[in-house]
Amino acid sequence: MRRGDLVSAGYVLTRRVACPGYLAGAVANGHIVSASDFVAPVLPAVPAGWIEASDTPPGRFAGYADAAQGKLLWALSADLQRFGLDGSLSVAFSDLLGIAAARGDFHPPSAFVSIAALRRFLRHVGALPNDAVVLGLALPGDRVDAVVEADGGMTCLSRLPLCGDEPEPDGDVLGFDVYRPEGGELHPWLRESDREAVCAQARVSLNAHGLLADLASADRVAAALSDGGPGEWFPWRMTSYPLIDARAAARPPDTALSA
Repeated sequence: MRRGDLVSAGYVLTRRVACPGYLAGAVANGHIVSASDFVAPVLPAVPAGWIEASDTPPGRFAGYADAAQGKLLWALSADLQRFGLDGSLSVAFSDLLGIAAARGDFHPPSAFVSIAALRRFLRHVGALPNDAVVLGLALPGDRVDAVVEADGGMTCLSRLPLCGDEPEPDGDVLGFDVYRPEGGELHPWLRESDREAVCAQARVSLNAHGLLADLASADRVAAALSDGGPGEWFPWRMTSYPLIDARAAARPPDTALSA
């Protein structure tokens, strides 16, 4: 693999959000996209212990399993409401996630392994807000191990055995973001740094999506942040994909997910 070649790090569902105060006036269209739950609602974002609870047989360690399942349902209810959906659907949503995980389609906390897997899941979810976005995450393949090590193996990336696949085609490349992985979360640079100072040091500016134009720009920002603060920062390419595959829209619904 050549240095800089991008590999897929999964696909997530998020929403476009109004620019937060620290970006006021910095983004032309007034809205940004992000794969970080600190900035935008990312659905789902299942809590730690969900897989273990799902795999626990009935009646065995029931107290632990019940507590973990209760935590999951509470977290999913909050996620659904933040996303603009009905929080009471958390039980059905949990069941769908369990089926998707069993198929190998979904890896906690938020990543689906392919666009087809995410779309298959979404066909059972119902109507989504108009500003919902499917984001494909990709990063240079020679940094995968460093990302996993930086987060102690907790990120969605570390749970994706297929990491290394080429990003799926036919998406709209929005730009690059820079995140610091920690505690299973992607921490956004724009929220945790002095944007103007970092942009001046790295000689970059934000595009209309609140992202950086190319990998070279993101690398300079990541280097500036890693030199001057805690943790290690990495560039991630953000690509948007249609919620529905127009070529498959006329086909009968796929019932395999609920089989």
